[in-house]
Amino acid sequence: MLAEIPAVKFIELQPGSAAFGALRLWDQLANQAPGSGVALFTSRPWPAVSQPSAVADQIVSPETTAATRPTHVLYRSLAYPISDRPLTIGTGSTSDGVRLQIQGEAATVSRKHCTIQLRGDYVVLIDHSTSGTLVDETPVSGATILGIGQTIRVGTSGEELLLIASLETDAT
Repeated sequence: MLAEIPAVKFIELQPGSAAFGALRLWDQLANQAPGSGVALFTSRPWPAVSQPSAVADQIVSPETTAATRPTHVLYRSLAYPISDRPLTIGTGSTSDGVRLQIQGEAATVSRKHCTIQLRGDYVVLIDHSTSGTLVDETPVSGATILGIGQTIRVGTSGEELLLIASLETDAT
């Protein structure tokens, strides 16, 4: 059934990948500031669909539907949900409004580098940086609509984020 979904990229993981991912997750959570916490969940409610925004109307992209749009951004084994609330990506802290903090070599990553947000039936990335954001190695000029399986690279850091979709709990 998955092979019949248009524009889907399959990634086959090596045996034991889930265990290694759990260990990586443990290391990341152990290094967080006290009191920052983490939300673990098995399913997420789908956000209400609103009218497409003016930004989504101005962007030309492949056909996107609710069934084929990304629901999460995967970064270093953590999945960040995409909603109508902007997901700000950068090197800043949570007090700066950054919800996905880029780690490692981040000299060319801005404090508030870009945002990803659900706007109607579209997931839109807006670049706020001076050093650039790449989607599938193509520079983003202003804003672009995102699809499942695309990769995002911020600045020249080499840090990549993957756009994924979670299945409904009764679809497995």
